[in-house]
Amino acid sequence: MTRKIGSGGAMRIGMAVLAYYGRDARVRRYAEALARRGYVVDVVALREPGSAKTETIAGVNVIKVPMGRQRRGALYYLFESGFFTLAAAWHLARRRYDVVHIHNMPDLLVFAALVPKLRRAAVVLDIHDLMPEVYQSKYEAGPDHGLVSAMRLEERISFRFPHAIIYSAQTFRDIAASRRSGVGKKGAVFINTADTALFDRNLHPWRGGGPEGVFRVLYLGTVSHRHGVDQAVAAVAGVRSRIPNIVFDIYPRFAAGEGEPLRRLQEQVAELGLDDVVRFLDPVPLDDVPAILAGADVGVFTPHVDAHIDIALSLKVPEMAAMAVPIVATRTAVMDTYFGDEGILFFDDGDIDACVEAIAWVHDNPAEAR
Repeated sequence: MTRKIGSGGAMRIGMAVLAYYGRDARVRRYAEALARRGYVVDVVALREPGSAKTETIAGVNVIKVPMGRQRRGALYYLFESGFFTLAAAWHLARRRYDVVHIHNMPDLLVFAALVPKLRRAAVVLDIHDLMPEVYQSKYEAGPDHGLVSAMRLEERISFRFPHAIIYSAQTFRDIAASRRSGVGKKGAVFINTADTALFDRNLHPWRGGGPEGVFRVLYLGTVSHRHGVDQAVAAVAGVRSRIPNIVFDIYPRFAAGEGEPLRRLQEQVAELGLDDVVRFLDPVPLDDVPAILAGADVGVFTPHVDAHIDIALSLKVPEMAAMAVPIVATRTAVMDTYFGDEGILFFDDGDIDACVEAIAWVHDNPAEAR
Protein backbone atom coordinates (compact mmCIF):
# COMPACT_ATOMS: atom_id res chain seq x y z
CA MET A 1 0.00 0.00 0.00
CA THR A 2 2.78 2.45 0.87
CA ARG A 3 5.84 3.31 -1.11
CA LYS A 4 9.39 3.64 0.22
CA ILE A 5 10.42 7.17 -0.50
CA GLY A 6 13.14 9.31 0.99
CA SER A 7 16.88 9.78 1.10
CA GLY A 8 18.77 6.56 0.57
CA GLY A 9 15.54 4.61 0.37
CA ALA A 10 14.69 5.34 4.02
CA MET A 11 11.00 5.39 4.85
CA ARG A 12 9.72 8.94 5.41
CA ILE A 13 7.39 9.71 8.31
CA GLY A 14 5.42 12.94 8.65
CA MET A 15 3.84 14.09 11.92
CA ALA A 16 1.74 17.04 13.04
CA VAL A 17 0.97 18.25 16.55
CA LEU A 18 -0.64 21.45 17.81
CA ALA A 19 2.04 21.93 20.46
CA TYR A 20 5.65 22.94 20.97
CA TYR A 21 7.71 19.96 19.90
CA GLY A 22 10.40 20.49 22.53
CA ARG A 23 7.89 20.19 25.37
CA ASP A 24 5.71 17.31 24.13
CA ALA A 25 7.18 14.15 25.59
CA ARG A 26 4.81 11.74 23.85
CA VAL A 27 5.46 13.11 20.36
CA ARG A 28 9.20 13.38 20.94
CA ARG A 29 9.40 9.79 22.10
CA TYR A 30 7.75 8.53 18.92
CA ALA A 31 9.70 10.79 16.56
CA GLU A 32 13.14 10.33 18.06
CA ALA A 33 12.73 6.56 18.36
CA LEU A 34 11.92 6.41 14.64
CA ALA A 35 14.87 8.68 13.78
CA ARG A 36 17.22 6.41 15.75
CA ARG A 37 16.03 3.51 13.60
CA GLY A 38 17.01 5.32 10.43
CA TYR A 39 13.68 6.72 9.30
CA VAL A 40 13.38 10.25 7.94
CA VAL A 41 11.04 12.06 10.34
CA ASP A 42 9.46 15.50 9.82
CA VAL A 43 7.26 17.03 12.53
CA VAL A 44 5.03 20.06 11.95
CA ALA A 45 4.60 21.84 15.29
CA LEU A 46 4.19 25.31 16.79
CA ARG A 47 6.99 27.86 16.80
CA GLU A 48 7.99 29.32 20.14
CA PRO A 49 8.84 33.04 20.22
CA GLY A 50 12.45 33.60 19.29
CA SER A 51 13.03 30.11 17.93
CA ALA A 52 14.17 29.17 14.42
CA LYS A 53 11.66 28.39 11.66
CA THR A 54 13.10 24.89 11.29
CA GLU A 55 15.34 22.85 13.54
CA THR A 56 16.80 19.37 13.73
CA ILE A 57 16.46 17.81 17.18
CA ALA A 58 17.90 14.33 17.81
CA GLY A 59 17.67 13.58 14.10
CA VAL A 60 14.08 14.84 13.77
CA ASN A 61 13.30 17.66 11.32
CA VAL A 62 10.98 20.08 13.12
CA ILE A 63 9.01 22.47 10.89
CA LYS A 64 7.47 25.27 12.93
CA VAL A 65 4.24 27.12 12.22
CA PRO A 66 4.57 30.78 13.34
CA MET A 67 1.98 30.83 16.09
CA GLY A 68 2.01 30.22 19.84
CA ARG A 69 -0.34 28.60 22.32
CA GLN A 70 -2.56 30.96 24.28
CA ARG A 71 -5.64 30.30 26.38
CA ARG A 72 -8.31 32.71 25.17
CA GLY A 73 -11.47 30.62 25.19
CA ALA A 74 -13.33 28.35 22.80
CA LEU A 75 -13.56 30.74 19.82
CA TYR A 76 -9.83 31.40 19.81
CA TYR A 77 -9.17 27.68 20.07
CA LEU A 78 -11.31 27.09 16.97
CA PHE A 79 -9.32 29.73 15.07
CA GLU A 80 -6.02 28.34 16.34
CA SER A 81 -6.97 24.77 15.41
CA GLY A 82 -8.23 25.74 11.95
CA PHE A 83 -5.17 27.83 11.10
CA PHE A 84 -2.76 25.16 12.26
CA THR A 85 -4.61 22.40 10.40
CA LEU A 86 -4.34 24.35 7.13
CA ALA A 87 -0.67 25.09 7.75
CA ALA A 88 0.06 21.46 8.59
CA ALA A 89 -1.80 20.30 5.48
CA TRP A 90 0.34 22.59 3.34
CA HIS A 91 3.61 21.36 4.84
CA LEU A 92 2.60 17.69 4.65
CA ALA A 93 1.59 18.11 1.00
CA ARG A 94 5.01 19.49 0.03
CA ARG A 95 6.78 16.15 0.51
CA ARG A 96 5.90 12.54 -0.12
CA TYR A 97 5.48 10.41 3.00
CA ASP A 98 5.06 6.71 3.57
CA VAL A 99 3.28 7.23 6.91
CA VAL A 100 1.62 10.33 8.38
CA HIS A 101 1.10 10.29 12.15
CA ILE A 102 -1.32 12.96 13.44
CA HIS A 103 -1.57 13.79 17.14
CA ASN A 104 -4.84 15.15 18.48
CA MET A 105 -6.17 17.58 19.75
CA PRO A 106 -8.06 18.57 17.69
CA ASP A 107 -9.34 15.40 16.05
CA LEU A 108 -9.96 17.28 12.80
CA LEU A 109 -6.20 17.79 12.47
CA VAL A 110 -6.19 14.30 10.92
CA PHE A 111 -7.54 15.85 7.70
CA ALA A 112 -4.21 17.63 7.28
CA ALA A 113 -3.12 14.24 5.96
CA LEU A 114 -5.59 14.36 3.03
CA VAL A 115 -2.99 14.86 0.28
CA PRO A 116 -0.60 12.22 1.67
CA LYS A 117 -3.49 9.77 1.92
CA LEU A 118 -4.42 10.42 -1.70
CA ARG A 119 -0.79 9.59 -2.47
CA ARG A 120 -1.30 6.24 -0.71
CA ALA A 121 0.46 7.09 2.55
CA ALA A 122 -0.76 5.25 5.65
CA VAL A 123 -2.43 7.60 8.12
CA VAL A 124 -2.35 7.10 11.90
CA LEU A 125 -4.34 9.20 14.38
CA ASP A 126 -2.92 9.33 17.90
CA ILE A 127 -5.51 10.10 20.59
CA HIS A 128 -3.81 11.96 23.41
CA ASP A 129 -7.19 13.01 24.83
CA LEU A 130 -10.90 12.56 24.08
CA MET A 131 -12.20 15.96 22.97
CA PRO A 132 -15.79 15.69 24.27
CA GLU A 133 -14.52 14.92 27.77
CA VAL A 134 -11.88 17.66 27.60
CA TYR A 135 -14.52 20.20 26.56
CA GLN A 136 -16.76 19.15 29.46
CA SER A 137 -13.81 19.59 31.79
CA LYS A 138 -12.50 22.92 30.49
CA TYR A 139 -15.86 24.66 30.16
CA GLU A 140 -17.83 22.87 32.89
CA ALA A 141 -20.38 21.66 30.35
CA GLY A 142 -22.72 18.72 30.79
CA PRO A 143 -22.62 15.64 28.56
CA ASP A 144 -25.76 16.81 26.74
CA HIS A 145 -24.43 20.28 25.95
CA GLY A 146 -24.82 21.12 22.25
CA LEU A 147 -21.10 21.64 21.65
CA VAL A 148 -20.23 18.41 23.45
CA SER A 149 -22.64 16.59 21.14
CA ALA A 150 -21.02 18.34 18.18
CA MET A 151 -17.61 17.15 19.35
CA ARG A 152 -18.85 13.57 19.56
CA LEU A 153 -19.96 13.91 15.94
CA GLU A 154 -16.59 15.44 15.00
CA GLU A 155 -14.91 12.52 16.74
CA ARG A 156 -16.87 9.91 14.76
CA ILE A 157 -16.15 11.68 11.46
CA SER A 158 -12.45 12.17 12.22
CA PHE A 159 -11.95 8.59 13.43
CA ARG A 160 -13.20 7.27 10.07
CA PHE A 161 -10.39 8.95 8.13
CA PRO A 162 -7.14 7.28 9.32
CA HIS A 163 -6.07 3.72 8.61
CA ALA A 164 -5.25 3.10 12.28
CA ILE A 165 -5.79 4.75 15.68
CA ILE A 166 -3.51 4.78 18.73
CA TYR A 167 -5.02 5.59 22.13
CA SER A 168 -3.08 6.87 25.15
CA ALA A 169 -5.32 4.88 27.52
CA GLN A 170 -7.45 1.75 27.30
CA THR A 171 -10.27 3.77 28.85
CA PHE A 172 -10.18 6.16 25.89
CA ARG A 173 -10.47 3.25 23.47
CA ASP A 174 -13.39 1.78 25.40
CA ILE A 175 -15.26 5.09 25.58
CA ALA A 176 -14.72 5.77 21.87
CA ALA A 177 -15.98 2.29 21.01
CA SER A 178 -19.06 2.81 23.20
CA ARG A 179 -20.11 5.72 20.98
CA ARG A 180 -19.16 3.93 17.75
CA SER A 181 -16.07 6.04 17.06
CA GLY A 182 -13.27 4.24 15.23
CA VAL A 183 -15.30 1.08 14.67
CA GLY A 184 -13.59 -1.20 12.18
CA LYS A 185 -10.24 0.60 12.42
CA LYS A 186 -7.00 -1.03 13.46
CA GLY A 187 -6.24 0.17 16.95
CA ALA A 188 -3.66 -0.02 19.71
CA VAL A 189 -3.08 1.42 23.17
CA PHE A 190 0.20 3.11 24.08
CA ILE A 191 -0.13 4.56 27.55
CA ASN A 192 1.75 7.61 28.77
CA THR A 193 5.02 6.43 30.30
CA ALA A 194 8.28 8.20 31.04
CA ASP A 195 11.10 7.91 28.56
CA THR A 196 13.67 6.28 30.85
CA ALA A 197 16.50 7.16 28.44
CA LEU A 198 15.81 10.78 29.40
CA PHE A 199 14.32 10.34 32.87
CA ASP A 200 17.31 8.42 34.18
CA ARG A 201 17.85 8.70 37.93
CA ASN A 202 21.45 7.53 37.48
CA LEU A 203 22.21 10.52 35.25
CA HIS A 204 20.24 12.85 37.52
CA PRO A 205 20.50 11.43 41.05
CA TRP A 206 17.95 12.74 43.50
CA ARG A 207 19.21 15.51 45.75
CA GLY A 208 16.01 17.21 46.88
CA GLY A 209 16.12 20.75 48.16
CA GLY A 210 18.45 19.86 51.02
CA PRO A 211 21.64 21.31 49.52
CA GLU A 212 19.89 24.67 49.30
CA GLY A 213 18.44 24.37 52.78
CA VAL A 214 14.82 24.19 51.61
CA PHE A 215 12.04 21.63 51.34
CA ARG A 216 10.95 21.94 47.71
CA VAL A 217 7.41 21.19 46.51
CA LEU A 218 7.18 21.03 42.73
CA TYR A 219 4.47 21.35 40.09
CA LEU A 220 5.11 21.24 36.34
CA GLY A 221 2.25 21.58 33.88
CA THR A 222 -0.86 23.44 32.88
CA VAL A 223 -2.27 26.08 35.19
CA SER A 224 -6.07 26.06 35.05
CA HIS A 225 -8.91 25.55 37.49
CA ARG A 226 -9.38 21.93 36.47
CA HIS A 227 -5.70 21.18 37.07
CA GLY A 228 -6.23 22.27 40.67
CA VAL A 229 -2.94 23.98 41.46
CA ASP A 230 -5.02 26.12 43.84
CA GLN A 231 -5.37 23.04 46.07
CA ALA A 232 -1.60 22.63 46.24
CA VAL A 233 -1.16 26.34 47.07
CA ALA A 234 -3.76 26.07 49.86
CA ALA A 235 -2.00 22.98 51.23
CA VAL A 236 1.38 24.73 51.22
CA ALA A 237 -0.21 27.58 53.20
CA GLY A 238 -1.59 25.03 55.66
CA VAL A 239 1.70 23.21 56.18
CA ARG A 240 3.99 26.23 56.24
CA SER A 241 4.02 26.52 60.04
CA ARG A 242 5.24 22.91 60.27
CA ILE A 243 7.84 23.25 57.49
CA PRO A 244 9.27 26.79 57.81
CA ASN A 245 11.79 26.23 54.99
CA ILE A 246 9.18 25.13 52.45
CA VAL A 247 9.19 26.53 48.91
CA PHE A 248 6.76 25.74 46.11
CA ASP A 249 8.12 25.96 42.58
CA ILE A 250 5.53 26.18 39.79
CA TYR A 251 6.57 25.75 36.16
CA PRO A 252 3.50 26.72 34.08
CA ARG A 253 3.22 25.04 30.72
CA PHE A 254 2.77 28.22 28.68
CA ALA A 255 3.73 31.05 31.08
CA ALA A 256 1.93 34.23 29.92
CA GLY A 257 -0.20 32.10 27.61
CA GLU A 258 -1.90 30.55 30.61
CA GLY A 259 -3.92 33.76 30.86
CA GLU A 260 -6.57 34.35 33.52
CA PRO A 261 -6.06 31.06 35.47
CA LEU A 262 -2.42 31.99 36.12
CA ARG A 263 -3.41 35.50 37.27
CA ARG A 264 -6.00 34.05 39.64
CA LEU A 265 -3.41 31.68 41.09
CA GLN A 266 -0.99 34.55 41.62
CA GLU A 267 -3.75 36.47 43.40
CA GLN A 268 -4.39 33.45 45.67
CA VAL A 269 -0.70 33.30 46.51
CA ALA A 270 -0.70 36.99 47.45
CA GLU A 271 -3.90 36.68 49.54
CA LEU A 272 -2.38 33.79 51.51
CA GLY A 273 0.85 35.70 52.11
CA LEU A 274 2.94 33.19 50.20
CA ASP A 275 4.86 35.55 47.92
CA ASP A 276 8.11 34.51 49.59
CA VAL A 277 7.23 30.79 49.35
CA VAL A 278 5.65 30.23 45.92
CA ARG A 279 7.82 30.89 42.88
CA PHE A 280 6.39 31.13 39.35
CA LEU A 281 9.17 30.08 37.02
CA ASP A 282 9.54 30.07 33.26
CA PRO A 283 8.45 27.04 31.20
CA VAL A 284 11.31 24.67 30.46
CA PRO A 285 12.08 22.30 27.58
CA LEU A 286 11.61 18.60 28.20
CA ASP A 287 15.36 17.97 28.35
CA ASP A 288 15.64 20.16 31.47
CA VAL A 289 12.84 18.45 33.39
CA PRO A 290 14.82 15.46 34.82
CA ALA A 291 17.32 17.75 36.58
CA ILE A 292 14.46 19.85 37.98
CA LEU A 293 12.71 16.73 39.29
CA ALA A 294 15.96 15.59 40.92
CA GLY A 295 15.87 18.78 43.00
CA ALA A 296 12.32 18.26 44.33
CA ASP A 297 11.43 16.82 47.74
CA VAL A 298 7.86 16.13 46.65
CA GLY A 299 5.92 16.50 43.43
CA VAL A 300 2.24 17.43 43.45
CA PHE A 301 -0.57 16.68 41.01
CA THR A 302 -3.77 18.04 42.53
CA PRO A 303 -6.51 18.37 39.88
CA HIS A 304 -10.22 18.77 40.50
CA VAL A 305 -11.91 15.54 39.42
CA ASP A 306 -14.26 15.69 36.44
CA ALA A 307 -15.22 13.68 33.35
CA HIS A 308 -11.78 14.10 31.76
CA ILE A 309 -9.42 14.28 34.74
CA ASP A 310 -10.82 11.03 36.14
CA ILE A 311 -9.76 9.03 33.05
CA ALA A 312 -6.65 10.85 31.73
CA LEU A 313 -3.16 10.00 32.98
CA SER A 314 -0.91 13.05 33.13
CA LEU A 315 2.54 12.21 31.78
CA LYS A 316 4.14 14.26 34.54
CA VAL A 317 3.15 11.61 37.12
CA PRO A 318 5.06 8.71 35.46
CA GLU A 319 7.99 11.10 34.95
CA MET A 320 8.07 11.94 38.66
CA ALA A 321 7.80 8.25 39.50
CA ALA A 322 10.67 7.40 37.14
CA MET A 323 12.88 9.89 39.00
CA ALA A 324 11.83 8.47 42.41
CA VAL A 325 10.22 11.74 43.49
CA PRO A 326 7.56 11.23 46.19
CA ILE A 327 4.14 12.16 44.80
CA VAL A 328 1.10 13.70 46.49
CA ALA A 329 -1.94 13.58 44.23
CA THR A 330 -5.70 13.80 43.99
CA ARG A 331 -7.24 10.34 43.83
CA THR A 332 -8.67 9.65 40.38
CA ALA A 333 -9.84 6.43 38.75
CA VAL A 334 -6.91 6.27 36.32
CA MET A 335 -4.30 7.05 39.00
CA ASP A 336 -5.77 4.36 41.25
CA THR A 337 -5.60 1.87 38.38
CA TYR A 338 -1.95 2.47 37.47
CA PHE A 339 -0.38 3.35 40.84
CA GLY A 340 -2.59 2.50 43.82
CA ASP A 341 -1.88 3.49 47.41
CA GLU A 342 1.55 1.87 47.36
CA GLY A 343 2.92 4.27 44.76
CA ILE A 344 1.30 7.62 45.58
CA LEU A 345 0.08 9.53 48.62
CA PHE A 346 -3.53 10.20 47.63
CA PHE A 347 -6.07 12.64 49.00
CA ASP A 348 -9.68 13.17 47.92
CA ASP A 349 -10.45 16.19 45.76
CA GLY A 350 -11.14 19.18 48.03
CA ASP A 351 -9.68 17.63 51.20
CA ILE A 352 -6.94 20.20 51.77
CA ASP A 353 -6.25 18.93 55.30
CA ALA A 354 -5.40 15.49 53.89
CA CYS A 355 -3.11 17.10 51.33
CA VAL A 356 -1.38 19.04 54.13
CA GLU A 357 -0.83 15.83 56.09
CA ALA A 358 0.56 14.03 53.03
CA ILE A 359 3.13 16.77 52.37
CA ALA A 360 4.06 16.89 56.05
CA TRP A 361 4.52 13.09 56.10
CA VAL A 362 6.95 13.26 53.17
CA HIS A 363 8.91 15.97 55.01
CA ASP A 364 9.03 13.97 58.25
CA ASN A 365 9.78 10.62 56.59
CA PRO A 366 12.06 11.35 53.61
CA ALA A 367 13.67 7.90 53.39
CA GLU A 368 10.37 6.03 53.61
CA ALA A 369 8.69 8.44 51.18
CA ARG A 370 11.21 7.55 48.49
